[in-house]
Amino acid sequence: SSMPQSFSSLTSLKILLCSNTTLTEFPNCIVCMTNLEKLDLHHAELKSIPSKISNLTKLRELLIHENKIETLENAPGLGQLTELRVLNFRNNRIKRLPTTLGTLYSTLQEMHFADNLLESIPLEGDFRSILKHLSASMEGTQSCYRKKLMVVGQENVGKSKLVKSLKRRFEKKKAFSYQPSFSTDGITIESWSFSLPIEKVNKDEDITLRVCDFKGGEKYFSKYISRI
Repeated sequence: SSMPQSFSSLTSLKILLCSNTTLTEFPNCIVCMTNLEKLDLHHAELKSIPSKISNLTKLRELLIHENKIETLENAPGLGQLTELRVLNFRNNRIKRLPTTLGTLYSTLQEMHFADNLLESIPLEGDFRSILKHLSASMEGTQSCYRKKLMVVGQENVGKSKLVKSLKRRFEKKKAFSYQPSFSTDGITIESWSFSLPIEKVNKDEDITLRVCDFKGGEKYFSKYISRI
């Protein structure tokens, strides 16, 4: 089952109770409900939590217990939910946690994590032992903002022109620079670097965009499109 995408317009909603369902994927519309304070998705078939959960900056309770989640590492945005007070992910299949959860050490009031497959973290003591361990793991780390842009299409449809047009736009960004392109097996690759304001840290950060322009001949198109 799934939720209608039209639910994404419910931006004023504060409480969403959607337990005991057959949901297998986290509904994309939920991350648009930016005023949510309580989200209950327990007892479903969820396998993962999206990184964009960081959009729910007012969330105070997140109940995702009794699902089939195997990892929360792909949801580092959990650590940005500074209003979160209750986190329940017990009875899942979680082996690893994002180190960013350690940022909630001083604010989270309840964390229920029993009946998982957690590795390499202290299980003695209360949940704060885990958060303290994760917080310590973050020491000396630095955020790195990198993205890959893949341009794929049939031959002679203007892919390279599109890349050049985008490049002209990005050249207007602060501190723009690029590494000369190189080609390998039907792909032309460039790295663009520029500076953009990052809301969560309230300052400009360096961004690296790796641009991959795929050749459009049938030989290459059929080869690469099957892998994307």
